[in-house]
Amino acid sequence: MQVLKEELRDKIIQKAIKEFMEHGFEKASLRKIVREAGTTIGNFYNYFKSKEDVFYAITTPVYDSVIHLMKNHSENDELDLEAYKNMNFKVLKQFIVGFFKNYIRDYGDIFVILIDGSKGTRYVNMKEDLLTLMTEHFQEHLDETPSWDKSLFHKDLPSIIAAGFLEGILEILRGDRSGEEKEGLLVEYILLYAFGVIKMLDGMKA
Repeated sequence: MQVLKEELRDKIIQKAIKEFMEHGFEKASLRKIVREAGTTIGNFYNYFKSKEDVFYAITTPVYDSVIHLMKNHSENDELDLEAYKNMNFKVLKQFIVGFFKNYIRDYGDIFVILIDGSKGTRYVNMKEDLLTLMTEHFQEHLDETPSWDKSLFHKDLPSIIAAGFLEGILEILRGDRSGEEKEGLLVEYILLYAFGVIKMLDGMKA
C-alpha cells in the first residue's frame, strides 16, 4: 500500500527531529534522514527544499511560541508570586500540570534542538536571547512587588536565577526519559523554584 503524502511528510519530520537531536543542524545527515524515512532524496525534495527547510519547518513554530510567551508573559500570568502564597502545593501543582499538559511531550525535543543544535541557522543565538528575556522576567517580578526590599538583592541575581532555571529545564529535557517522566519532573522542578523563591522573598521584606 502506498504511503499517503502527509504520512510520509510526517515521517520525514520525525526522523529529522531524531537526527537534529543527536547531531545538531550542521552535522545532521540529510541522506540518513531520507533513508530512515524510507524514501529517496528526489522524493524528499517534493516536500522540502533543503535540510534548512525541514529544520525551520520543525523549529520555527516552537521558537515563535517560546519567544511570544516570554515577551508577553504578563498577559499569560494567571498567577503571580504573591498569589502563590495563598495556594497549597497540590493546587499549584494542578495549575502547572494544566499549563504544561502535553507541551513537553510534543515540543521538548525541539526546544533542545533550538538550544543545542541550531549552529549554522538563524536560531544560533536562541539560548542567549532566551536568557535575556528570562532575566527581564525575573527582574520585573522583583520590581513589581513593593513589599520586598530590593536593596537586599545583588544586581546580577535575576540573570543568575534565569541561567540556573534554564539549565535545570535543559537537564530534564536532555535526559533519557519518557515524555510523561519529563513532564512530571519539570512540574516538580518549577514547583521547587516557585516555592523556593517565595520563601526567600518572604524573608527579605522591607
